[in-house]
Parts: sequence; structure tokens; C-alpha cells
Amino acid sequence: MPEDHHLAGRFRFGVFEMDFRAGELRKHGLKIRIQEQPVQVLAMLVQRAGEVVTREELQKKLWPADTFVDFDHGLNKAINKIREALSDSSESPRFVETVQIRINLNPQEQAALKKVKLVNPEAYESYLKGRYFWNKRTADGLKVALAYFNQAIGEDPKYAPAYYGLADTDALLGDWQYAVMTPKQALPKAKAAVIKALEPDSTLGEAHNSLAFCLDGFDWDFDSAGKEFRRAIELNPRLRNRSPLVCLAFNSFGSV
Repeated sequence: MPEDHHLAGRFRFGVFEMDFRAGELRKHGLKIRIQEQPVQVLAMLVQRAGEVVTREELQKKLWPADTFVDFDHGLNKAINKIREALSDSSESPRFVETVQIRINLNPQEQAALKKVKLVNPEAYESYLKGRYFWNKRTADGLKVALAYFNQAIGEDPKYAPAYYGLADTDALLGDWQYAVMTPKQALPKAKAAVIKALEPDSTLGEAHNSLAFCLDGFDWDFDSAGKEFRRAIELNPRLRNRSPLVCLAFNSFGSV
């Protein structure tokens, strides 16, 4: 960001002025409406005008270590808000320019990096709320869970846990114990959700667990269900002790 000149507690660049004390950005003396976090990012960039400010420095200063959010998503959103306020662009930057840094990784580091999944915090929160109501195992609780899982999908259409959560809910809603839907209505919904969960990653034990429950409870395809339950536990051994659906499998097959 090119420097124009400093005033006491202020920094002018072009037609803009950053007031550090007030935490405000102004254009021709008029305050520009911009959220607090983008203002904090802009203030740090202004204070380091002409220098490269790393993402790590921004994270350390503005996102405390105990803040559990998608930092990259938050920072990119803040930069976009700043550019919008400054009528700037990433293609032809006048004030804020991002610099790409190339890092050479060895094969082991590359493999580990591929396994890392960024989670949309809003979708994750909706998913957790859905699981909370799902675990109540009541018809009303399942209806609320269904709404939260659909909300999570709306917030992140690629978030696999929301889909297998949706499948588990549809499966129980079609069960005779709750009878909110008929099996004929529930099965296609549950299977479609499982398929969506497995599309981006076929190694999700929970999704195989959900598929097995559909094969067992609706199709009565016990051989295929048993294979899916075993695959689920192979991929995620913790499911053996914590999943109600796997507990049902033990009752059906004796052992998985």
C-alpha cells in the first residue's frame, strides 16, 4: 500500500484516510461503513505500509490462538471487504496487493496436506446442533435435526457430515418407531444423502455406517449391510463404541 502522508493518529492515502484512534476509514472526510475485523486488518496494513505483512502475522495479531474459525476464509473475506471499500481490485491493485509465496514440500508433507480439510464454522455449528437433536431420538427432535442438517448443507454444500447426518435422520424418520415418513418415502432420501456424503471422500467411516443402516433397515440386504458396517469400523474404529447405528448392527449380525 503506497504511503501518502501521516497525520497524528491518522494516515492518508489517495482520497482515503485511516483514523487509528476512532478505528474508522474515511473518504473525502466521510466515514465509510465497514465491519470491525476488516478495519483491524486495514489498520495493520496501513501501519506497515510498503512492507509485506504475512498471513501468520495477521493471524497472530487479529485471530487469537483460542479462536476456532476458518482463518483463511475469515482473512480472505476481510480483504475482499477492504477492496470493496477502497474500490480496489485484485487484478489491478492500487492499495492492497496479495503476494503468492511458493513452498516446496517433500512427498510426505504433500500427502499430509492433502488430508487436511477446511471446515466452514457455520456449517459445523449447524451440524453439531443437528446431532444434538438427533441424539434425543424423538420424533420432534428428529424434525429439528433435519432442519439443522439442511441448514448446514445450505451453508456449505460440500460438507459431507451434514449429508450423512441427513441420511441418519431420514432413516430414523422412516422407522416404525417414529413413523414420521413411510419407508418408501424415507429410503430414497437417506440413500441420496449418503451418496452425496461419499462423493467427495469415500473414506468416511460415518457415511459407510449410514449406508449400512439403510441396507439393513430398508433393503434387508444383510450381507451388504454387514460389509458396510465392517468398512465403517475399519475406517473409523471409534464408531464401534460410540455409534447407536453400529450397536444395532451388533444386535443384527452378532459382531461386525
